[in-house]
Amino acid sequence: KIPDKVILRRCKVCGKIFVNDKSADTIDGALDIFLTENLNQSEIDDATYRVRGNTINITLALKMDNLEKTEKKASELKIKMITCKNCSLKAIGYYQAIMQIRAPDHKLKDIIDETEEQIKFANKRNDLAFISNANEINGGVDMYIGSKSVAKRIAMSLKDKFDAKIKISRKFGAIDRKSV
Repeated sequence: KIPDKVILRRCKVCGKIFVNDKSADTIDGALDIFLTENLNQSEIDDATYRVRGNTINITLALKMDNLEKTEKKASELKIKMITCKNCSLKAIGYYQAIMQIRAPDHKLKDIIDETEEQIKFANKRNDLAFISNANEINGGVDMYIGSKSVAKRIAMSLKDKFDAKIKISRKFGAIDRKSV
Protein backbone atom coordinates (compact mmCIF):
# COMPACT_ATOMS: atom_id res chain seq x y z
CA LYS A 1 0.00 0.00 0.00
CA ILE A 2 1.30 3.43 -0.94
CA PRO A 3 1.48 5.70 2.12
CA ASP A 4 -0.57 8.91 2.35
CA LYS A 5 2.37 10.86 3.74
CA VAL A 6 6.14 10.48 3.34
CA ILE A 7 8.18 12.11 6.10
CA LEU A 8 11.90 12.67 5.56
CA ARG A 9 14.38 14.39 7.87
CA ARG A 10 17.00 16.80 6.46
CA CYS A 11 19.99 18.02 8.44
CA LYS A 12 20.10 21.81 8.35
CA VAL A 13 23.90 21.73 8.71
CA CYS A 14 25.20 19.06 6.29
CA GLY A 15 22.10 18.72 4.09
CA LYS A 16 21.90 14.92 4.29
CA ILE A 17 18.41 13.45 4.15
CA PHE A 18 17.54 10.69 6.61
CA VAL A 19 15.11 7.79 6.38
CA ASN A 20 15.15 5.87 9.65
CA ASP A 21 18.83 5.03 10.22
CA LYS A 22 19.94 5.47 6.58
CA SER A 23 20.92 8.67 4.79
CA ALA A 24 21.05 9.98 1.24
CA ASP A 25 22.44 13.11 -0.39
CA THR A 26 19.33 13.80 -2.49
CA ILE A 27 15.57 13.61 -2.07
CA ASP A 28 15.45 11.02 -4.87
CA GLY A 29 17.97 8.84 -3.02
CA ALA A 30 15.98 9.18 0.21
CA LEU A 31 12.72 8.31 -1.57
CA ASP A 32 14.35 5.21 -3.07
CA ILE A 33 15.29 4.11 0.47
CA PHE A 34 11.81 4.95 1.82
CA LEU A 35 9.94 3.08 -0.90
CA THR A 36 12.26 0.06 -0.68
CA GLU A 37 11.73 -0.18 3.08
CA ASN A 38 7.99 0.55 3.15
CA LEU A 39 6.54 -1.30 0.17
CA ASN A 40 6.19 -5.05 -0.35
CA GLN A 41 9.01 -5.65 -2.88
CA SER A 42 7.86 -9.14 -3.89
CA GLU A 43 4.71 -7.79 -5.55
CA ILE A 44 6.26 -4.75 -7.29
CA ASP A 45 7.34 -5.18 -10.89
CA ASP A 46 8.21 -1.50 -11.41
CA ALA A 47 7.98 1.71 -9.40
CA THR A 48 8.26 5.29 -10.57
CA TYR A 49 7.70 8.60 -8.86
CA ARG A 50 7.83 12.30 -9.60
CA VAL A 51 8.24 15.02 -6.99
CA ARG A 52 6.37 18.29 -7.51
CA GLY A 53 6.59 20.69 -4.61
CA ASN A 54 5.19 18.93 -1.54
CA THR A 55 3.60 16.09 -3.52
CA ILE A 56 5.03 12.79 -4.73
CA ASN A 57 3.16 11.11 -7.57
CA ILE A 58 3.90 7.40 -7.17
CA THR A 59 3.08 4.77 -9.80
CA LEU A 60 3.50 1.08 -9.03
CA ALA A 61 3.23 -1.79 -11.49
CA LEU A 62 2.19 -4.78 -9.39
CA LYS A 63 2.42 -8.41 -10.39
CA MET A 64 0.77 -11.15 -8.31
CA ASP A 65 0.68 -14.63 -9.81
CA ASN A 66 -0.64 -13.96 -13.33
CA LEU A 67 -2.41 -10.72 -12.46
CA GLU A 68 -1.01 -7.30 -13.31
CA LYS A 69 -2.23 -4.06 -11.78
CA THR A 70 -1.12 -0.42 -11.86
CA GLU A 71 -1.61 1.63 -8.74
CA LYS A 72 -1.18 5.43 -8.67
CA LYS A 73 -1.28 7.77 -5.73
CA ALA A 74 -0.30 11.32 -4.84
CA SER A 75 1.34 11.31 -1.42
CA GLU A 76 2.22 14.31 0.71
CA LEU A 77 5.98 14.93 1.09
CA LYS A 78 7.00 16.44 4.40
CA ILE A 79 10.62 17.30 5.15
CA LYS A 80 11.46 17.99 8.79
CA MET A 81 14.59 20.03 9.49
CA ILE A 82 16.88 18.51 12.11
CA THR A 83 20.50 18.55 13.21
CA CYS A 84 21.91 15.07 12.65
CA LYS A 85 23.97 13.20 15.23
CA ASN A 86 27.29 13.78 13.46
CA CYS A 87 26.73 17.51 12.99
CA SER A 88 25.77 17.74 16.68
CA LEU A 89 29.00 15.96 17.61
CA LYS A 90 31.02 18.29 15.40
CA ALA A 91 29.29 21.35 16.87
CA ILE A 92 30.15 20.39 20.46
CA GLY A 93 33.78 19.79 19.51
CA TYR A 94 33.75 15.98 19.61
CA TYR A 95 37.00 14.31 18.57
CA GLN A 96 38.76 10.97 18.89
CA ALA A 97 42.19 12.10 17.69
CA ILE A 98 44.38 15.18 17.53
CA MET A 99 46.63 15.46 14.50
CA GLN A 100 49.53 17.71 15.43
CA ILE A 101 50.98 18.86 12.13
CA ARG A 102 54.39 20.52 12.34
CA ALA A 103 56.15 21.69 9.21
CA PRO A 104 58.08 24.61 7.75
CA ASP A 105 55.81 27.45 6.61
CA HIS A 106 56.36 26.73 2.90
CA LYS A 107 55.04 23.13 3.28
CA LEU A 108 52.40 23.68 5.98
CA LYS A 109 49.65 25.03 3.71
CA ASP A 110 50.04 22.08 1.28
CA ILE A 111 49.85 19.58 4.14
CA ILE A 112 46.77 21.25 5.65
CA ASP A 113 45.05 21.38 2.23
CA GLU A 114 45.83 17.68 1.65
CA THR A 115 44.51 16.77 5.10
CA GLU A 116 41.25 18.68 4.52
CA GLU A 117 40.81 17.05 1.08
CA GLN A 118 41.30 13.58 2.55
CA ILE A 119 38.84 14.32 5.39
CA LYS A 120 36.28 15.46 2.82
CA PHE A 121 36.79 12.25 0.80
CA ALA A 122 36.69 10.00 3.89
CA ASN A 123 33.44 11.63 5.04
CA LYS A 124 31.62 9.97 2.15
CA ARG A 125 32.22 6.59 3.84
CA ASN A 126 32.64 7.53 7.50
CA ASP A 127 30.33 10.13 9.05
CA LEU A 128 32.85 10.76 11.84
CA ALA A 129 35.46 11.94 9.33
CA PHE A 130 35.37 15.63 10.18
CA ILE A 131 37.54 18.32 11.72
CA SER A 132 35.77 19.64 14.79
CA ASN A 133 38.43 22.24 15.60
CA ALA A 134 41.80 23.46 14.40
CA ASN A 135 44.25 25.56 16.40
CA GLU A 136 47.21 27.30 14.85
CA ILE A 137 50.23 27.13 17.06
CA ASN A 138 53.87 28.09 16.62
CA GLY A 139 55.27 25.84 13.87
CA GLY A 140 52.04 24.16 12.84
CA VAL A 141 48.44 23.34 13.56
CA ASP A 142 46.49 20.95 15.80
CA MET A 143 43.48 19.39 14.06
CA TYR A 144 40.80 17.68 16.13
CA ILE A 145 39.48 14.76 14.06
CA GLY A 146 36.18 12.98 14.76
CA SER A 147 37.49 9.50 13.89
CA LYS A 148 40.71 7.97 15.20
CA SER A 149 40.92 5.46 12.33
CA VAL A 150 40.53 8.20 9.71
CA ALA A 151 43.20 10.32 11.43
CA LYS A 152 45.59 7.36 11.41
CA ARG A 153 44.96 6.64 7.71
CA ILE A 154 45.52 10.28 6.80
CA ALA A 155 48.70 10.42 8.87
CA MET A 156 50.07 7.40 6.97
CA SER A 157 49.16 9.02 3.67
CA LEU A 158 50.84 12.30 4.66
CA LYS A 159 53.91 10.33 5.70
CA ASP A 160 54.19 8.82 2.22
CA LYS A 161 53.34 11.99 0.30
CA PHE A 162 55.43 14.49 2.27
CA ASP A 163 58.14 12.16 3.64
CA ALA A 164 56.97 12.99 7.16
CA LYS A 165 57.65 11.41 10.52
CA ILE A 166 54.73 10.08 12.55
CA LYS A 167 54.57 9.84 16.29
CA ILE A 168 51.53 8.16 17.79
CA SER A 169 50.75 8.65 21.43
CA ARG A 170 47.82 7.37 23.39
CA LYS A 171 46.85 9.66 26.20
CA PHE A 172 43.82 8.97 28.32
CA GLY A 173 42.08 11.68 30.25
CA ALA A 174 40.50 11.09 33.61
CA ILE A 175 38.33 13.05 35.96
CA ASP A 176 39.15 13.00 39.64
CA ARG A 177 35.67 13.17 41.14
CA LYS A 178 37.05 14.18 44.52
CA SER A 179 38.39 17.46 43.16
CA VAL A 180 35.41 18.34 40.97
